[in-house]
Amino acid sequence: MGGSPTPSVLCALAFYFVFLLGLDRLVQIVRAQNGTTPRSEVSALNSVFNQWGLSTTDNQWNLSGEPCSGAAINTNVLWNIYSTVYNPGIRCDCHGSVCHITQLKVIVLDVFGGIPEELWSLTSLTNLNLGQNYLTGPLSSSIANLTQMQWLWLGGNALSGEVPKELGKLTNLIVLYVILEFVRL
Repeated sequence: MGGSPTPSVLCALAFYFVFLLGLDRLVQIVRAQNGTTPRSEVSALNSVFNQWGLSTTDNQWNLSGEPCSGAAINTNVLWNIYSTVYNPGIRCDCHGSVCHITQLKVIVLDVFGGIPEELWSLTSLTNLNLGQNYLTGPLSSSIANLTQMQWLWLGGNALSGEVPKELGKLTNLIVLYVILEFVRL
């Protein structure tokens, strides 16, 4: 009874392995689709978008209900934080029944005004791209709340004021893109 497995046994094992991988992926998608975003994150996102006069379509993600849905959790969607696809756009990471907003982009949308204080309460953000808008005013010291931040893009705006020392608390930061003009250091 020893020897090599027959081709039919190998085929069955390969099918079983592919089936398990597909089943695992399906479970991940279902978990993500059943996950909910904390109300504090939903409120903060809504407030930021309202202040900037932005909206989305329901096939991207649901701003009025569960933002961690649709394209925000679909890893098959051709979307990344640098492209203009789904702009504005978010990405979420879901673990169990909780989803957190981890990426936010609002690039080249002619957004005017300051950065709303509510943005700094999205503490799970790892990637924030607000590049090439008309954002003005200083960076808040509340930026220190974004302890998970890895990629921070603020270039191409009209930010002013002192660079907050709290920026130094972002110890996971890999890239910081800011053009400083007429800033008191």
